[in-house]
Amino acid sequence: MKKIIALFICALCSGIGYAFPQGAQQAPASGAGPASAEAAQKLGATGAGATGAKGAGGSTGQAGTPAPLAVPKVIGIAVFHPEPRQAENAASIGKDVRKVAYAGNTITFYVSGAKAFLKSKPSDQAKVVLYVNGIEMPGMTADWYSQVTTTQIQGGHLPELRDTEAISIQLLRNPVTQNSWDFLYRSAVNFTDSYFDVKNASIGWEHMSALDKGAGDNSLTIVFFNWWEFIAWSLLYVLIIALFIWLAWKTNVLKVNADGPYSLSNTQLLYWTMLVMGAFIYTLMLTDISMSFNTSILYMLGISLGTTGAAVAIDQNKINSQTAVPKASQHFFKDLLTDGNSYSIQRVQTFFWNLILGLYFIVYTVKNKTMPEFSTTMLLLAGFSSTAYLAGKVPENTQATVAAQAAQAQAAQQQPIQQQPVQQQPVQQQPVQQQPPANGGH
Repeated sequence: MKKIIALFICALCSGIGYAFPQGAQQAPASGAGPASAEAAQKLGATGAGATGAKGAGGSTGQAGTPAPLAVPKVIGIAVFHPEPRQAENAASIGKDVRKVAYAGNTITFYVSGAKAFLKSKPSDQAKVVLYVNGIEMPGMTADWYSQVTTTQIQGGHLPELRDTEAISIQLLRNPVTQNSWDFLYRSAVNFTDSYFDVKNASIGWEHMSALDKGAGDNSLTIVFFNWWEFIAWSLLYVLIIALFIWLAWKTNVLKVNADGPYSLSNTQLLYWTMLVMGAFIYTLMLTDISMSFNTSILYMLGISLGTTGAAVAIDQNKINSQTAVPKASQHFFKDLLTDGNSYSIQRVQTFFWNLILGLYFIVYTVKNKTMPEFSTTMLLLAGFSSTAYLAGKVPENTQATVAAQAAQAQAAQQQPIQQQPVQQQPVQQQPVQQQPPANGGH
């Protein structure tokens, strides 16, 4: 009897299975996985990895709820080197060639859950941007589906995407990306480092946040310059400096005239010319940005040029009016700091102010790989300093003249008076006329 009942139950269960065959086909839609590799690729392209072709776009499963999208992540990074020597240089610094990027190289990020990433686009104008250790790098962007609008996204009109998409960003160095490169330069451990190690390189939408990293290695090394190029350009600049020094030593380029003293204004002009020229070579070599000049640098050179021109005009006017005698040359620093009689406070102030400002210019340029932008206050201080020097130059020439005239007068007084010998004129005797004797002489 028990066996008969058991056989009846089995037959009943088998009949139910044949009567409702759809129930056995619910598994793929509810997350059981695809039946072939081709189906897995199609399902993976939706970003869910376990839903049907419509499930990733928001279709409902067996329970009637939308299938969740996979969280987008950066699962790999690769760098393309168009020049073979870049790969060789990367190996020379002991870095993985596939993770070393130079300026101009293209970095490819492999992103899983690409459809979910596209659906998170915040605005029509938003672009994919590079993130370095969670910090956005403005200007370093990719045009990945930039033509897709938020209206299309909300309406479900999305392009066909694979589960893993390759998004490429080129490391351009231009005025648009200059602030990003400045951040990278400052982030280096030492200002002499030729590269910066990025622990977490990622991408994301502009003004949003970076994508999380997957199980892969998201480290990256960004190389600023090659040492052999740096040495070559440095030697060229040293030769230029040596030429300037030779001209200053052997010619009258820094003097008022052929036999005159060294000029403070000429020295100031040459000083800033050498600094700006060196900074331009340095920044151009390291950054490939020829527009490293800014308006404040031109103003600083203009102040030096104006000071030199005004000083020459003042000296020439004094010489033409014969109210000034050029001071004699003593030695370089004393010629710069004295007015012919004593040390001049205007000259001392101008000399040390330009020295300090120039040292700041050098340190900032070396550390930030770009020329500093002087504030209006600093430019005004430089202008006031030069104006004070020129104002003090007008009377100092007259004082030198008075001192020279006084010295000449004192020297004349100390010379002994030489008496001229008196020439004796011969005495001419007049002939004596004899008077006739009285009474006839007899």
